Amino acid sequence: MECSEMLHNVKSVIKLYDNMSAFVCSELSISRIEMDVLAFLANNRNFDTASSITEIRMIPKANVSQGVELLIKKGLITRRPDKDDRRKIHLLITDKANNIIKKILAMQEQYLTVMFSGFTDKEKESFLSFNTKISENSVNKLKEIKNGKK
Repeated sequence: MECSEMLHNVKSVIKLYDNMSAFVCSELSISRIEMDVLAFLANNRNFDTASSITEIRMIPKANVSQGVELLIKKGLITRRPDKDDRRKIHLLITDKANNIIKKILAMQEQYLTVMFSGFTDKEKESFLSFNTKISENSVNKLKEIKNGKK
């Protein structure tokens, strides 16, 4: 596989998610960053801080902060200080966000259904394993680059 082909494939996968997300955001009258924050919190209950979203989703800190503030103003999430470390703030989804979360998760499920259409269970499992390895390789190389290695 050539590099350009792989990049094209990755971009088409991302573009589909972007398009499906845009439809949901329009329907729900929320911004993309608001959707991303809500989706992350709904899908990752053990990672409920803005810094977790920034680190794991690789979204700039300023964007996450903006999304969090908008969601708090709309009453869709709340903040709760950590019991052991008051500097750490947990983000909690409110009941008001439940219908929005359901629609976001339904879109994500539809997206995955499209992505894995025609895959056997074994092919899907292999793909997920390969994808994880590719991601790990990418993250490791990014860390090397950040630390000044080529």
